[in-house]
Amino acid sequence: MEQLYHSEPDHAFPTGLALLLLVLVGLGTIQAVVLPRTFILLLLFLTSFAFIAIVLMLLLANRLKLIMCDFSLSPMLRIGISVFSILLVYAVGQVNVVSF
Repeated sequence: MEQLYHSEPDHAFPTGLALLLLVLVGLGTIQAVVLPRTFILLLLFLTSFAFIAIVLMLLLANRLKLIMCDFSLSPMLRIGISVFSILLVYAVGQVNVVSF
């Protein structure tokens, strides 16, 4: 039963990443307006934005059958990408707290 569950593609995975990208853009906009701009904030924001955007582009290319590798079928890879993306967005939110 568990193998059957893991073999199905996760249809909520791209939606969750797109929502996370919107949260990142909103958080970055608020920080750019309110807080002082630091180089590390800009670097972390661009890195996390690029990572999430590239993952979303790969998912779209897979749906359009432009590439054959479907990493949304692997549950460990989905969890890893989701956790790493959330940690990147959290790091963007916390960067001005710990920077001097």
